[in-house]
Amino acid sequence: MAIRKSVVFNTTTPTSKDELSDMPRYVMEATYANGEMYWRYNPPKRAIDAGVTERIGLGTDRVKAWKKADDLNVALDTWMIDDSDHLRKTGMSQAPTVDGLVAKFLESRFYTQLGKSTQKDYKYFLSVLCDTEVKGVPLGSYKFKVITKSIASAAYDKWVAKGPFLAEHVRGSARRIWNLAENEWELLYHNPWKSLEPTKKPARKQKWTQDEITKFMEMAFSKHQWRNVGVIVLLAYELGQRLGDMRTLEWDEYIEHEKMIQFTSSKRGVDMELPLNEGLIDIFAQQLNKFGDTKYVAPHPKSGEHYTLDLLSKTGQRIREAAGLGKHLRMMDMRRTAVNEALDAGMDRTQIMEMTGHQHVASMNPYVVQNKERAKEVIKARKTLLTK
Repeated sequence: MAIRKSVVFNTTTPTSKDELSDMPRYVMEATYANGEMYWRYNPPKRAIDAGVTERIGLGTDRVKAWKKADDLNVALDTWMIDDSDHLRKTGMSQAPTVDGLVAKFLESRFYTQLGKSTQKDYKYFLSVLCDTEVKGVPLGSYKFKVITKSIASAAYDKWVAKGPFLAEHVRGSARRIWNLAENEWELLYHNPWKSLEPTKKPARKQKWTQDEITKFMEMAFSKHQWRNVGVIVLLAYELGQRLGDMRTLEWDEYIEHEKMIQFTSSKRGVDMELPLNEGLIDIFAQQLNKFGDTKYVAPHPKSGEHYTLDLLSKTGQRIREAAGLGKHLRMMDMRRTAVNEALDAGMDRTQIMEMTGHQHVASMNPYVVQNKERAKEVIKARKTLLTK
């Protein structure tokens, strides 16, 4: 009697990780009831309903199975690109390009419901995405369904060459709109940005010295066009906050009679209440006199709008260079500097969390730099305790 080959999907991974990274889309491992493993092709339901393809077994030979799946995917991709009826229903019939996909995102509730500062950041990073040339053609002109992992990787390499900060933000923005195209709008069935490995970089340990901070601040406050970048960086340092939250700080979040600021951190959504020291109280008084008619505490002096991430970074670089400081220093390191100064002052991590807004001690790890003097004090205190 023949064995009935009912399917049981296998969650184990007998194939190596490197091999699986090359596995064609819609291929999965399955096992027959007798325990024999085979490969199965499981394409999207819409393509099956359209009669373009079907769910089928590909056999037990991996090389032959994956080759067959690649051939099936070529036919499927051709249909997806030419599926004008579905594109028309989803509002993409006029421009099924990356430019068109970005335009759809900018018109969607997923964009319009974002905060103004986040909207500006998305616009900037998506413009970088669309302007990046791969094989001599701007990505914006590509049909979004033909963006493969190799094309995405080539673009990402160009962004990394300009800086890891830019690269990660553009990649994240691209991944976001491709996720929407895949899961919300059903415009495609794979996201080339999702599996793209970010460039691994060692954890930063850089801190600013008091002399370096003084030189930067003196240079920033020496010119009207640089002053507010100095204010943003000073707030980040004195209060141990992220630059992003300080650059978008609004006057509505300044409680003048209590000499404090109240805001919600953009990364973790934590409601923050931070008292201001005497130096910052004076700074806020000056800012109120100079920019009290704008929405933001430290806006761009010409536009009155908050600084974009890119403009803040570029202006900060000019200030650093004018102050004669090295390239190893970055404004974002001010938060790490503040955390480590607090540790040096004898505060423990749970106390510092009240300032930084971290909700778990472990989440502070990227900001803590091992210090031999602190270690020496801990060892000395422990020894004293043990000898009592």
